[in-house]
Amino acid sequence: MKRLILISAAIFIFSTSCFGQSFFGNSGSIADVQQKLEYNAFKEYPVPLTGNFLERKLIYDWTKRWNVPDTVCYVYIFIGSNCIGYFITHGKPASTQSYLLPEYLSGSTSNNRETPDVDGTYGTNNPGYRFFLANGTAVECSGTMVSCIYSDAPLSLSAVEIKSVKTK
Repeated sequence: MKRLILISAAIFIFSTSCFGQSFFGNSGSIADVQQKLEYNAFKEYPVPLTGNFLERKLIYDWTKRWNVPDTVCYVYIFIGSNCIGYFITHGKPASTQSYLLPEYLSGSTSNNRETPDVDGTYGTNNPGYRFFLANGTAVECSGTMVSCIYSDAPLSLSAVEIKSVKTK
């Protein structure tokens, strides 16, 4: 389909440059051609209306699931593709780049201000995570090689529980 559109555009441009006018009328600019081709493509394949907002429902359900205080969570830590173990946590992990305030410069004249996510935090959410273990120990995992999977139930991964040794 794209090839057909490109060939049509090439023929149009060639005919416009050779004969001084467009198949579509007197407007022969590339922008006009592109706009007309896009209109025809949209007319041929319009964006379908949907009644099943599945992605929105998933985000809604996910947000509700993790909005329960004291949720037990299982956090599996990977270095590369190797699972080195898991933690049982007190609540879900949070990105190390989630913040309580937006990161725009104070005194900025820009109207493009960062808005909070549904969890009330700001930030870009990188691969690093922080969380609390059930006994209150704070844990942060970050770095380019560290990743995690978290779940509200144990997963059947071959991993050992990593327990903290709380000292005074």
